[in-house]
Amino acid sequence: MSFLLSLLPFSFLKKYRFPSGREVNKDKMFDKTNAEMLQQRVKLVSLALVVSYPIYIYIGFSLLQHAGTSQFRHTLIGIHFTSFAISSLYLFFYYVSKRKERFANYLSTIVYGYIFYYVFAAALSTINSQLFTGRVDVYMMLLISTAVLCPMKLKHLCIIFIPNHLFLLYGLSRYVPDSFSLISKQINTTAAVAIALLISYILYTYRHKEYMNHLQLKESERNFFTLFKINPYPLLLTRLSDHKVLLINNKAIHFYNLASQDLDQIDGFIIYPTDEDREDILKRLQQEKYVKNYILEAREHGDSKWVMINYELLEYQSESCILAGITDITDLKAVEHELSLHASTDMLTGILNRRSGMEKLQLELLRAKTNDTPFLLCFIDINSLKLVNDQYGHREGDWVIKTIAESISGYISKDDTLFRYGGDEFLLMAPEQTEEYVQKLWQNINEQLENKKKEFNKAYALSASYGFIICAPSDDANLDTLIQKADAAMYKQKHTRVSSAFK
Repeated sequence: MSFLLSLLPFSFLKKYRFPSGREVNKDKMFDKTNAEMLQQRVKLVSLALVVSYPIYIYIGFSLLQHAGTSQFRHTLIGIHFTSFAISSLYLFFYYVSKRKERFANYLSTIVYGYIFYYVFAAALSTINSQLFTGRVDVYMMLLISTAVLCPMKLKHLCIIFIPNHLFLLYGLSRYVPDSFSLISKQINTTAAVAIALLISYILYTYRHKEYMNHLQLKESERNFFTLFKINPYPLLLTRLSDHKVLLINNKAIHFYNLASQDLDQIDGFIIYPTDEDREDILKRLQQEKYVKNYILEAREHGDSKWVMINYELLEYQSESCILAGITDITDLKAVEHELSLHASTDMLTGILNRRSGMEKLQLELLRAKTNDTPFLLCFIDINSLKLVNDQYGHREGDWVIKTIAESISGYISKDDTLFRYGGDEFLLMAPEQTEEYVQKLWQNINEQLENKKKEFNKAYALSASYGFIICAPSDDANLDTLIQKADAAMYKQKHTRVSSAFK
């Protein structure tokens, strides 16, 4: 088809797009809906006319019996009787078609015939009125009313309007003797026809567009619902105004252990960790319409899960809603924690490694200067580790390092920080502690190491040397200088054997 179109010389034919099967079906659905609307409106008009026609007939027989010519009165009464009969007949067919399906297929044709008759009746009444009042405004009003109340395809309305209007123009030419008045009435009524056709076209096009948008919205909602349910990740849709859960897929029900709860019982706040986080998320949603990769720890029935949630503000069924997509990252967090431990922990001793320990020491130095509080820095060196490695092997040396680290860790307070500074060196940081604290600490460690030596029957000394300084907030020395001072204090004790060796 595209090849054949490319051979045509007319650009507008080349650009013509043939409607798809789905579009044709949608047009048929709209035609059916519009026809049902026309049937309903014509029914209401017929009911009103059936009720009011006895009054018109009474006027024709009584009040107008001496008005105009006999031809005028007889024609007027005939129109009223015929219209009464036509309206009654339509109501009969309408109610029968609702009970018997085989009559329903003819009702749309009857509707168009009904409208055609009433436009014809209006034209005939207008021609007849030239024998009495000479007015055409009733005909014009009926045209506009028909266009407003019964919007339909332009071709159908043209079939109804144009023959009847030609009949009107012919009738006016027969019964209006004044040429100026004739031309004026013909122009005014023709303009009314054009305006009525334009109004009907606009209303019909608007209804068609509105109906197609409605179908598209419904189709989008169905697609959204289908994708929502089959999505492999937990999804929740909550209403913004009251946080009521409107949709939840099976993955989310399983993730939050909600199988025993009805939809109305589910708490929409489940997608927010805390009230503070909820306020922050809602504020960002109002500003940016979405919040991406919000990581939080969800606790439910004592279980802890790490999740990453993406929030998006959207319209669903003409309401502002929040779509929350949840990704379980508990395993990823466990791996991250494990990597963090490997990155910050000394693998042999299980305490902080040098990099992490130095970071904490730097922070403590800043904290001490900010808060005007001192801290104790102790430098520790294992005695005779090289001798143990040479005589008993590095495996035994590793045992010594690990044992001494465990002994020190067992006696320091929770506020203290111990980390491995080098092969056989450790640094201990104790905020706001004194010389008495470190002396008591090493007395306990000394006893612990003596017990370990006896327990494992070691032939060598299990001991370490230490030296410490009190770091005052007024001290302007940097971190390296403080460590050098603590190291010097340790070597002084190691060489003089003053409260340094544990055997």
